[in-house]
Amino acid sequence: MAYEKGANLLLHIERLVGGVEVFVPYMKDYDRTFTGTSITTEQWRKHLFHYFGTLSNGKELVEKLNKLDWKEVSSRCVRGDKAYR
Repeated sequence: MAYEKGANLLLHIERLVGGVEVFVPYMKDYDRTFTGTSITTEQWRKHLFHYFGTLSNGKELVEKLNKLDWKEVSSRCVRGDKAYR
């Protein structure tokens, strides 16, 4: 179940930032940066915001990411609530 929630969260973020064309390069950068390591949620979030903040429309993308209720995201993952749509 946790993998489904994580996949749905990533899909939600993908759609939020502009679709697969925008999100796949982020995922490749994530993979290059963290392959072979374990990271915390906060490290992942920091990387997510940093990556999108460096793009030409970074300010807009970071504003979109900031609109996510990150406390709710965390509690849904812990509680096992409905997936993101």
